[in-house]
Amino acid sequence: MKLKTIYLFLFTQLFLTGCSSYILSPKEYEDFQPIPSHKRVSNNPTVKWIVLDDAAPYCSRITGIPIYNHMVPIACATWSNNVCTIYTSKQTSHLVLGHELRHCFEGSFH
Repeated sequence: MKLKTIYLFLFTQLFLTGCSSYILSPKEYEDFQPIPSHKRVSNNPTVKWIVLDDAAPYCSRITGIPIYNHMVPIACATWSNNVCTIYTSKQTSHLVLGHELRHCFEGSFH
């Protein structure tokens, strides 16, 4: 079974209170042009969404990308037999989910 792994890296920032929070790269807010349908990974994928307590360790393990102090994979998507599975943490955003959904259609676009 071939598994195509796609990952998303976002940075964290420490605030004066000592709490950390995910900040998004300005590129995440830019408009984009969808690739033509004939060049997509799939035009009709089955999409599953799995919510984990913390997606970072799981996404790090399946992508092989280590977790650094300033970079954490907060979501990822995997492919198997035209099923795209998106993994996020319990606390996520429309932007993160939309980013991963784009991977379901377009594959790796980073």
